[in-house]
Amino acid sequence: MDKTKRGDIRFRLSPRCWSGFLALCAVLTITSAAQAQAGAQAGAQAEAKTVKVDDFEDATMNWMAFRFGPNPNDFGPDMEAKVGVTDKANQIKTGKGSLYYIYNVAPGSVSLLAMTRPLELAGVQSLRFWLKCDSPSIMGLALREQNGARYQTSFYCPPNQWQPIAVDLSELTLAEDSPDPNGRLDLDQIQGMYLADASGYLVQALGMQQGARVLWMDDFEHSPQPIVATVTPGAVDDGAQLIDSFESGVFRWVPLQLDTTGGQLKARLSDAPLSFGEGAPGKAQPDGGATAGGSKALTTTYKREPGKIQGWLRSLLAGDLKGAASISLVLKTSGDGLFLLSVTEKDSSRYQQLIELKAADGWKKLAYALSDLRLGDDSTDENKALDTAQIKEIALADLTAMLPGGAVNTNTLSLDDVRFVAKE
Repeated sequence: MDKTKRGDIRFRLSPRCWSGFLALCAVLTITSAAQAQAGAQAGAQAEAKTVKVDDFEDATMNWMAFRFGPNPNDFGPDMEAKVGVTDKANQIKTGKGSLYYIYNVAPGSVSLLAMTRPLELAGVQSLRFWLKCDSPSIMGLALREQNGARYQTSFYCPPNQWQPIAVDLSELTLAEDSPDPNGRLDLDQIQGMYLADASGYLVQALGMQQGARVLWMDDFEHSPQPIVATVTPGAVDDGAQLIDSFESGVFRWVPLQLDTTGGQLKARLSDAPLSFGEGAPGKAQPDGGATAGGSKALTTTYKREPGKIQGWLRSLLAGDLKGAASISLVLKTSGDGLFLLSVTEKDSSRYQQLIELKAADGWKKLAYALSDLRLGDDSTDENKALDTAQIKEIALADLTAMLPGGAVNTNTLSLDDVRFVAKE
């Protein structure tokens, strides 16, 4: 593809086509005011084995519904929500019962569940549970210390399927609006645990459905055993910061679609299902080793339709990227195409890199110096330079259907081993 056509693509995408990808980091952040007022006293010691925190096999209820927003001071128990235990077989993952949570999604509001009994997390390294949502949802999981410091992660819950959620506590990052004097998660000071649906912030931005929703949860447990690291949230200065290896089976990328047909831009969550397929052979691991081959990668199959852009967004809730010099990722496509990688700062300045992929390439490792990424035509930045300390999100999009005479077909894209790399 010649440079003229590439320039045409950037022009055709300006200035509106990327607005659906911007300002979503706040959506994935659990509101601190909501978390500061809900929780329970922490326990002392965790057993040196996997502990079933809640299997929902009886009517004992250890969870309570809260609601925050839309106004900053609007917080309290959600009297309209319903939390209970169901014995309906089609709503249970294992055993005889599961938790159900019926709540309302409204613009600018966050609905959350808080555990109401003490947590004994000393010695714990991971949390695991099953979750099922009746609608696509942006979820957050957080632990709060007695001093108000909040450590959190986010993930995407696809509709109508049980999803295993496995979170290594080393992956939790300190929320920017809740400072911690020692900068680390202290398990002996945990005062509350929260599961939140922040989809209310997406009602207007992505036209998400508002109104009643239901989620189900089963077999919540913690373990002294770690899970396979999928992210490394520490500083990038000493080598590389892994953004996602996809080994835990948790969806951290949000599927999006931008529709430019009809003369008006519409952004929404994509219907294209996410799954985990076979990963890139020999990909590097956080400890510097490599897999024998395969393992997991994020895979999605979608339609390429004229005027529509498929995209995937990964929000970086926190992390120290100021030492990053380049970004690397591994991609595979079933059909030739043009893709766009973008890195966005907290002020929504967006830097981008066009990527041409061919099916014949198979798995292809790509690496780009961050200094070479170009400021988007529909974006502005006061210093016209990517500030790595301000990076808030990464997005990948398939632009093939936007090309003149672009192919209309079904494509399968696989993504693996995304990381920022420090200067050598």
